Amino acid sequence: MQKETHSVDNVLKNKGPFMLLSKVTKLNSKIIISSNDNHKFYGFIRGFDKHCNLMLEDVTEIWKEETTDARSLKKKVVIKEKFIPKLFFRGDAVILITIAE
Repeated sequence: MQKETHSVDNVLKNKGPFMLLSKVTKLNSKIIISSNDNHKFYGFIRGFDKHCNLMLEDVTEIWKEETTDARSLKKKVVIKEKFIPKLFFRGDAVILITIAE
């Protein structure tokens, strides 16, 4: 039974959308992930599975926050970012994966 599961995983990595993830992992290319909370993650894929769970390294997370100035009461959008050395990214939070150029 173990051999069947392993061979199915190999077929998935060589066909369809998982082929792109395999290629990006082998070529060590940087990717951009858009998540369901409107955050963007720039980093390198080190591994993935059929649920699109991703193991990432050297990740920069970027998001926007809206703040209000106390004096003028004007709203201001601030772009924030954070560096994460290693990150496990759960597949159900992935909206879009693109290759960073």
